[in-house]
Amino acid sequence: MRGSESQDRFVQRFCTWADSFGYPLRVRRRLPGALHRFAQHVSARDAYADVVVRTLPKPFSSVLYGDVGNSWLYTTEAHILFGAIAPSWHGAKSVARDDDVAQLISDFAHLGSQYVLRSRIVGAQFALSAVYQVACDFRRAGMMRYTEQVGDLKRAQLLIEENYPKPNANRKSRNRQLESWMKVANCLDPHIHRAVYQFWRAVALHDAGFFEDSFSSLDGVVAVGAEALHLWLGLKEQPTRIDAAKELNLSAEDQKLAGQLYALRCGFGAHPPVSKWWDFYELYEGHVEVFFDFVGRFLKQLCALECRYRRVDPSPPMWGQWFSNHADMLLDVVWFTKLPNPPR
Repeated sequence: MRGSESQDRFVQRFCTWADSFGYPLRVRRRLPGALHRFAQHVSARDAYADVVVRTLPKPFSSVLYGDVGNSWLYTTEAHILFGAIAPSWHGAKSVARDDDVAQLISDFAHLGSQYVLRSRIVGAQFALSAVYQVACDFRRAGMMRYTEQVGDLKRAQLLIEENYPKPNANRKSRNRQLESWMKVANCLDPHIHRAVYQFWRAVALHDAGFFEDSFSSLDGVVAVGAEALHLWLGLKEQPTRIDAAKELNLSAEDQKLAGQLYALRCGFGAHPPVSKWWDFYELYEGHVEVFFDFVGRFLKQLCALECRYRRVDPSPPMWGQWFSNHADMLLDVVWFTKLPNPPR
């Protein structure tokens, strides 16, 4: 969708949501103009960026290092750091004089820029789960944030490294795998973001002993992949799990695993099982590594296909143009328009 079309549709749908949500006429009348001014505000903020780091206790002794420019991770003696560069859309309240309108715009600006930040950090988070089978959770993580002019970002990174020194770049095989996943997974595309989140969730659930739910999340990766194939390839119908694996040129054995994983999801994870519900792990313990490996191969092929049919630029030179092109997509991802029962 071209920038002007996406932006116009974004404004129309945002205003429709505000109407359905019961905002007063005063707000609804002023909202369209404020949303258009917000797009101009985003362009005006192209000269600035946020540098953000999340810190967690180090999960194991290995030295980790991965850096793909706009996101990175590394370990110190006691911590693991996930960092990323994101657009700085602060000051969005200035586009409206009405307090309620200004708050709506400010909330959307926060969530929109947060999506970019989260996408980049999630790429590193997912890479760690794919290579080391470790699921880091940021809900209790420390955070540092610096807002700088784009030309001065290195200064913020040096301030971070004063508190958390980088290790010597370790080019061992697993660190190369980390960077490979960080490069290939374009998490600004919602389908890739959703798929890698499901993989991370599968690792987290397995570690916590929720084995049936872990298999359901692995199947969720394949389900999201099928949705992506339907959209990217313009297929008449959404493919089955087996057909999705086939479309990605995976082997006949992997296609079979896709069907088996879906059957386990239906028989144990998504619905109360009718037999052997207490023995799931004992029955399928030997299949855990097999299914994780299969889903890893599925994700690699899905990410490669996303690169061929790219719809969302992961590293735009100007975020103002990026927002104009993807405003409608961003509304779907971060706002409340697609929630089945939005909270009031």
